[in-house]
Amino acid sequence: TWLGAIGMTAQMLLSPESREAYEWLTHIAYLTPDNVEAFKRLGILLTGGRVAVALVNSLGISLIYLLVKRLWGRPAAIVSGLFLAFDPFLAGLSGLLHVDGLSATFVTLSLLATAVWLREYGMTKRAIIWPALAGIAAGLAALTKTPTLLLIPVTGIAFLWPLAGYREIQFRDRLLT
Repeated sequence: TWLGAIGMTAQMLLSPESREAYEWLTHIAYLTPDNVEAFKRLGILLTGGRVAVALVNSLGISLIYLLVKRLWGRPAAIVSGLFLAFDPFLAGLSGLLHVDGLSATFVTLSLLATAVWLREYGMTKRAIIWPALAGIAAGLAALTKTPTLLLIPVTGIAFLWPLAGYREIQFRDRLLT
């Protein structure tokens, strides 16, 4: 909804036809299935929201490619990028003003940014960009759809992963000495 509103607002600023459609729609009492004129004008207005969703999902796939490349290399990044770009669910919902494609993109970005941070830096304060990217993506996911709040416990569990590895190293060192 928030992204659609931004897209429609930008469209109204650039297109007088969209502004006129918006003005006309604000003056109808209610929307009925037989009001063909209202649906024509609504279709004009919703184009900006659809374009915004498609652009954000495309940008998200590009960022996912970069994060996967950093984690597992270029071949894995190419395969995952192509799978996401041609996924019928994500591609179909990217062309609509729909929240599921966006939430999938933001959740993936958040988890991958968390993985990069934990893999490369542990939980040190040296690299603030990765937890910041993970937090921003998680926040956008939560704004998009509330079930994405499951990121909170999943990310919490991910923070325990380095601790498990550290315990394994300590245990192995004790056995060797």
